[in-house]
Amino acid sequence: MNSIVRSLAIAIALSMLGGAAHADTPKPKAKPKPKSHHFHGMVVLVTPAGATASVDIKHSNGSIQTFAVDAKTKFSGQGVTGLQGLKKGQVVKVTHTGHHAGKIDVEKKAAVFNPTGKKDKTHGTVTHVVADEYGNNGNLTVKDDKGAVKKFDVHNETNIDYKWDGKTLTHTLQGVHVGSKVNVSSVGKDAVHIDVVFHAGTFHGMLVQVTGTDGSGKIIVKHANGRGRGFHVDGKTKVGGLGVTGIPGMKKGQIVKVDHFGPHATVVNVEKQAPVNPKLTGTKGNFQGTVEKVVADKFGDNGQITVQDINGTTKTFEVHNETNIDYKKDGKIIVHTLQGVSKGMTVKIESVGKDAVHIDVIIAE
Repeated sequence: MNSIVRSLAIAIALSMLGGAAHADTPKPKAKPKPKSHHFHGMVVLVTPAGATASVDIKHSNGSIQTFAVDAKTKFSGQGVTGLQGLKKGQVVKVTHTGHHAGKIDVEKKAAVFNPTGKKDKTHGTVTHVVADEYGNNGNLTVKDDKGAVKKFDVHNETNIDYKWDGKTLTHTLQGVHVGSKVNVSSVGKDAVHIDVVFHAGTFHGMLVQVTGTDGSGKIIVKHANGRGRGFHVDGKTKVGGLGVTGIPGMKKGQIVKVDHFGPHATVVNVEKQAPVNPKLTGTKGNFQGTVEKVVADKFGDNGQITVQDINGTTKTFEVHNETNIDYKKDGKIIVHTLQGVSKGMTVKIESVGKDAVHIDVIIAE
């Protein structure tokens, strides 16, 4: 009997020791949640792309940020419950992780531009466009079918849109170009509504920005005369030339020919690969820190970036068209330009002397 009791006691003791050892085993740390940030500003452009969209928001200091909107994005405020309620001119607060909008709060409705007086309608061809940096304000010159030329003042409250795939898409003066056909509703010199009537066309130039995923995205192409145009690329777009078959193969600096219907690229043919700047070859160094200042040309191709590291050391780097600028989103590398880099961002720069070879924008996911 005593032997049985001893055996049971030993078994119980071992069991307790085992449980204690198990209890002392540290639990794996939970993966930290992505840090969210806020951005206040005015909606200047809403570009739907199937079930998703990109929204451009302009801060009161003039800076602009583009956010991706999808089924996970929540909407609130002023009766807005979804993408269809988002309008140019609304003041919003965006809660975002990197470039993804987690929530959009509409704080103020868009101002209503409704001048009193007789409304006139003009149909014709655009001969001249003058706009501010974001296409909100400016003027538009139109030549009608009889040869008469009219000039209209365009305001932030002017509705500019076009129809694509049965949807009416909001745009700005950045979506209106010389040669575009438009229907302008106006009161005196003030344009109240501009309906852009798109036709098929061709555009040659250099790729200066590629944003998107394998399936869809946006490219900006700069013509030799300095004029730039943005085009939407999706599953219906045929991409080819020099072994390129889709958005992942499209690089800043490539020469392309775009067949398009309005802002939609139907065919993108790569005619020449991006050049390699000899200045960017040599012994490379690395520098990581916070962006203090960005100076760039209109398309974000060339300029300077000033960065301060954690020790307080500040360096300024020259940025060229050949400089690779990108960030990672959802496991994908998205190509950008200096237009996608702003003060306060964290960047890692690979350089040869003062010349930046690669700028990796570190986005908190």
